Amino acid sequence: MVKMKTRISAASALLLFLTALLIVPSGIAAAADEVDYYGEWLSEQDKKAQQFPVSEMVHMDEIDLETVLQRATEVSNNIKLLTLKSSYLKAKSSDVNIQASELSTGEARTVTLPTTAEQFMGSSNYTVPKPEVWMGPVAETNTVVTAVVYGQAKMVSGMNRLIEKQRFQMIVTAKQVDSESINAQIQQNEAAKGVRLQMTGQYATLLSLKKQEKLMEQYLELLTSKVKAAKVKLQYGLASEDDVTNAERALQKQQDDLAVVKNNVLLSLAQLSFDLGIEYNPDLKVADLPEATLEPVERADVETLVEKSFAMQMAYVNLNQAGWEKSFTTDPNFNGREALNTNIALQRGKIAQLRVDLQKKIEAVYTEADNLYEAYRVERRNRDDAHADYEKMKIRFENGVIAKHDLEQLAFKVTQADTMLELASIKYAVAVEKEKAMEQGLIP
Repeated sequence: MVKMKTRISAASALLLFLTALLIVPSGIAAAADEVDYYGEWLSEQDKKAQQFPVSEMVHMDEIDLETVLQRATEVSNNIKLLTLKSSYLKAKSSDVNIQASELSTGEARTVTLPTTAEQFMGSSNYTVPKPEVWMGPVAETNTVVTAVVYGQAKMVSGMNRLIEKQRFQMIVTAKQVDSESINAQIQQNEAAKGVRLQMTGQYATLLSLKKQEKLMEQYLELLTSKVKAAKVKLQYGLASEDDVTNAERALQKQQDDLAVVKNNVLLSLAQLSFDLGIEYNPDLKVADLPEATLEPVERADVETLVEKSFAMQMAYVNLNQAGWEKSFTTDPNFNGREALNTNIALQRGKIAQLRVDLQKKIEAVYTEADNLYEAYRVERRNRDDAHADYEKMKIRFENGVIAKHDLEQLAFKVTQADTMLELASIKYAVAVEKEKAMEQGLIP
């Protein structure tokens, strides 16, 4: 009886040993010892590498549009983040694909050892003539070992099925990461175009404000001289107290309006300086936009612009991902298949809605461009009329028909007409940039 207990203990030990070999992966203890769950596994060099770079503030005395666009692209945190995201997703996709390829399964083979006299006598490994004398202990051991091996085969088969599902999920994950990587690259291109368009608009706003400021300063000088003239006329009885009061009120209102515009100039300058990473300089000179012949915008095919847009490209990537997942999935589960079909329908619905939204935005950009070009034409005509009127009045002044003060007022109207034309041309130039951005895939 004691001997039998000893043999059973040996068989149990064999079972525990084989189970341990199957369950505990090689090197897992060492890997567990190396893990630091407090994040201290990063070296100092790795920590420095993960710090987001901060651009140095530079001093500038004058800026132009090209410099602004170049620097904006270099210092844009959004573009930097999207570049890092794209690199990360590419590396992650490669890593997941490698992991999926390394997941392998083996055949769950098993053996059956002899446990009866007939099995012993029929085996070439057992040739003792009287097996009934010694067969008992060996048969008992063989029975235990056979059960252990069979159990291990069942466990291996189960693990193989689990590994197969893991490999399937990792392949799907890798494909999803690939799609995310493509979308990240599209977003990176979209951000680059968006930064240029945004900074063009900011630069145009600052330039317009500074031109308004200059015009209002000139008008302030004109009103100041007008107040002085009214006071002189009052002394000679050529003007009333009301004339002087009205002139002073107009001067005060102009001073108030000019103060508001000056504050808006400083605010716009501060915002632009922050976005460009340059030192705030209230005396910063802003160059005019490059000279260009302004012509009406030629409309492109709306459907072509929609299909080329970054937004539609990303939508198609998502639809292709949904279609690939459906074709790759062989799970007969009805709910799972229904979810995949629903996802495809959802992505198609998003594309249909996106197409409508983009068409509306495209039409809005073209309409805005048409209206701004018409406004530019009106201001150009007004400018030409103002110059023509000034030349006529100049001749009358030289002949002594009108006073110098009247000529100065008309000269200011010429300056005002020139400025209004410049402002209209700046607005239209921004609209043209929007149209160009649409042709490159960005629909604002």
